[in-house]
Amino acid sequence: MSATALISGRLWKVPERKLSKAGAQYVVATIREGAGDRVTWWKILCFSESGCDELLRLDDGDGVAASGAFEVDTYEKNGEVRLNYTLVAERVISARRQKRESKAAAMGASGLPTPDGAAPLDDEIPF
Repeated sequence: MSATALISGRLWKVPERKLSKAGAQYVVATIREGAGDRVTWWKILCFSESGCDELLRLDDGDGVAASGAFEVDTYEKNGEVRLNYTLVAERVISARRQKRESKAAAMGASGLPTPDGAAPLDDEIPF
């Protein structure tokens, strides 16, 4: 059985790029959701290029949200039945901001912003 879910939490360990037997690249990550005695561990599998890139930018402990199909399986450990949560992520969103170019680099010599960091408009036309 599978359903669609949106989960958020913090990364546990740095995400890893893997290669399937068929040669497809994917990323595996673990998200820790909750606190104290109420912690749920989610195994995240991501096959989309944009989702993989987003996960690989992140470090251990970074906040992240992922949505996609999730599955719950059971396994037995030390005589106790436990649940295994897996999410095949279609989309990944992080709380970490991408680095932006410095404000000074985006300003021309006149102190006015230039479009896309292009050369400033400092021609010799008198006004």
